[in-house]
Amino acid sequence: MKALIIGNGFDLNLGLPTSYNDFVDSAEFKRLLLKENKLAEHLSEIKKEKRWVDIEHEFIDYSRTGNNASFYSEYISLKKALIQYLKNIDYSKIDEKSKAYSLLSNNLKASGANVILNFNYTDAVESIVRRYSNKLTQVIYIHGEIVSFLVEIFHP
Repeated sequence: MKALIIGNGFDLNLGLPTSYNDFVDSAEFKRLLLKENKLAEHLSEIKKEKRWVDIEHEFIDYSRTGNNASFYSEYISLKKALIQYLKNIDYSKIDEKSKAYSLLSNNLKASGANVILNFNYTDAVESIVRRYSNKLTQVIYIHGEIVSFLVEIFHP
């Protein structure tokens, strides 16, 4: 059996907008701001200040402020928006000239991997596997797929 391990950053190398910064710039996130979601407002302010946002870390900081009586409902709204954002990623826009695409597609064209251990939670790897009709390749999501990953990681 041949295994291939796909690490974090794979989606980004493919040119997919999967970072938290991309999410904060998205229409889904902007809708939260229009609804005056205080958690989203906090994340937006952090991104403006630092030009970067570590959402998990900011959840902890924000929850400790004591000014967050509606934290749970704001958090649930944010989680749903993030899930929707990630589900709407257009995999047809994968950069086929990227190093990530080249490495995976060349592996699939050659002998192929029987198992791919994927540390990402989007469908990018399976999208590429489907392009090469490699039905013998099993993709195992180490962190879970989009919905299960977000439920586990962002469960308060």
